Amino acid sequence: MKYAITACLLLTVAHSAFADEPKSAASAIDKEAAASEAKFLANIHQVTFGLPRAGEGYFSPDGTEIVYQAYPVGYPFYQIYYQKLDERVPRRISPGRGRTTCSYFSPDGKQILFASAHANPNLPEIELKARKLAAAGVTMELLGRVARADHLGRTTPDACAGQAGPIDAFLRRAAELEALHESAPDVVKGRHLIARGLEPGVHFGEILTACRDVQDETGSDDPDEILRIVLGSRTE
Repeated sequence: MKYAITACLLLTVAHSAFADEPKSAASAIDKEAAASEAKFLANIHQVTFGLPRAGEGYFSPDGTEIVYQAYPVGYPFYQIYYQKLDERVPRRISPGRGRTTCSYFSPDGKQILFASAHANPNLPEIELKARKLAAAGVTMELLGRVARADHLGRTTPDACAGQAGPIDAFLRRAAELEALHESAPDVVKGRHLIARGLEPGVHFGEILTACRDVQDETGSDDPDEILRIVLGSRTE
């Protein structure tokens, strides 16, 4: 089946261990999540293959195909892939450069919508910075460990007691947001805009960028709250 593919421009700027470091907050959360999921999920099958990391997949209306985002080998940003569920061959449908997100099938299954930053004029600089960070292995978890080690080396009462409450809370929150090893995923996605009756187009990129800014500034994980702020400001 041939698809009409719409790319909305999304113009965005973008193993050290310590002996006294407790186990990663992510480990406990992952185990708890797995135990909870086991109560409701069974007969689980992997459907994506050949890519370092894949996620945020959505099925076609007839349930025979899937569209999802994944990291290509050797490139630092997600790209969008389409795949038939009875095959193991991913097919990239995004431009191949720039950040992409929010892929979704249209209700009739004939179109695929996603946001892309491939037209960002600062893309080469953004790609270079991302590659440098990836090569350096800089993650939220590593930053938290460094901060914790620095804190425990001081002479404040909580440091002398081996306590680093705010830093541990930061790591737990990063784990909850799935941001220990990469940036937190966007709360508002293209499907949320479609659900509100907005027509797909270049303006989707502008709205999603504004939503991401609000998410980062407020820490909100409620798409309705973020959209109220963003869409409200656009009508004032």
